[in-house]
Amino acid sequence: MSTSSTSKRHEILKCLRSSSSVSLWRLRELALTKGGLLDSNLRKLAWPKLLGVRRLDYEGIEEDWVNFYGLYNSEIQRFGEEKGVKSFYTKTSYPLSESTISQIKRDVTRSLWHFRTSQSGEEKKDTPSNRKKQDQKTRKKQTIVGGIILDVLSSNPSLHYYQGFHDIVSIFLITLQNPELTGACLGRVTGRHLGDAMGRDFGGLIEGMMFCVMPLIEVVDKKIAEFIRRSEVEPFFLLSWLITWFSHDIKNLETASRLVDAFISSHQLLPIYVSVALIKSRRDVILNTECEFAMVHGRLSGIPGEVGEEEWDDILIEAVRVMKRVPPSGLSKIAGGYARKYERGKEKRPITKILGEGGWKEVGLLKPPPEWVVTSELPADWFLLKERNTGVKRGRSKGARKRGKVKLEIEEDGGKLRRGGFNKGDLARSASGLSGDKGGGDWVGGFLKGGGLIVGLIAVGWAIYYQQIEMIGGGGGF
Repeated sequence: MSTSSTSKRHEILKCLRSSSSVSLWRLRELALTKGGLLDSNLRKLAWPKLLGVRRLDYEGIEEDWVNFYGLYNSEIQRFGEEKGVKSFYTKTSYPLSESTISQIKRDVTRSLWHFRTSQSGEEKKDTPSNRKKQDQKTRKKQTIVGGIILDVLSSNPSLHYYQGFHDIVSIFLITLQNPELTGACLGRVTGRHLGDAMGRDFGGLIEGMMFCVMPLIEVVDKKIAEFIRRSEVEPFFLLSWLITWFSHDIKNLETASRLVDAFISSHQLLPIYVSVALIKSRRDVILNTECEFAMVHGRLSGIPGEVGEEEWDDILIEAVRVMKRVPPSGLSKIAGGYARKYERGKEKRPITKILGEGGWKEVGLLKPPPEWVVTSELPADWFLLKERNTGVKRGRSKGARKRGKVKLEIEEDGGKLRRGGFNKGDLARSASGLSGDKGGGDWVGGFLKGGGLIVGLIAVGWAIYYQQIEMIGGGGGF
């Protein structure tokens, strides 16, 4: 392990354990900078905290793959047996269609890469003995993935399964090693972050894509935007990126987990900003492609699989830099300007239609972030355990009184952050989508400095956010 990784590991553990309260802004900063949260052991501690889930409520069953919901018993030897899935299905409180269950079975059964790669992304050594053991473990884990998906859908009737959700579930399960904790964490991300994808169709997600992607590309690189317009390629090529958080395209568990570090630390729009940063990173290759629909579509679609593991850190920093420049509260303004410039007189006017009908107001991606993305602090696990065992009540910590002094102590990243337009401690605030250079509604700065009630500040911030959107987007001047 390098000196820098050792140093960052120390900082992550210090953040999680050195006080009775965990500074979530600092933890988010660590999740967003080079290497993210480093490995599955640290992620297992940090992901629930970032998502506002009490990990200790699910302790003690980390290795209990076999007995989860009684799925893997003497009658169920492999996931592909219909009886196994129906055995779980009969225990759900919400009826799921047979077609949904069959689709989940097919997706989980044929998706093996999550379980056959290590955290480093390397294949297990292929020997007959290892292959047999790996197949047995894979079938068990696939069974659990299927059960978790059914449980998540059953617990919220408004959610609908889509192909690709199993990729995200698998990454969470492999990292957290606890089916019930995985389900609880997924309950968070299936709200605002994946809510549009889990609607009855992808209508809301597609509206969000059309509303954001080309206007943002126009902001970061007009030449790429003009090239894509001439090719007549629309942003549908990045749909699989968004619904699987890029995992389906990159097929590398460590990289996929590192992206999850960032996405659960940020505004739900970050995957779109990452998509824009990805496209910008391949500027020369794109512009040297023949400007013809099929060629450009193929070129753009394949970008995530070409990105090296080390490049993702730079792409994430660039994505947050773009979000700081154009925060979510400013998207309707640039979308309106883009539509006036490029859609006037055209037969297809998707952004004009979205603005005119006010459909963007119903798109989850375009709403304020969920509360857990902007919560300032939560009790540390060790303190919760002490409280549970001794009955000691948690008081207001010294760290809480000095809320907001978020300082990243990894000097190696400081220069890169400053070059990207960030001061130390500023990256997480920018990734929350609630601070920016212009009209960003930077109420998080007051949130961090003021020390007032969290709920009250969140309510005020959301009100300001909606007011800005209404002022900018109402009618769009059409």
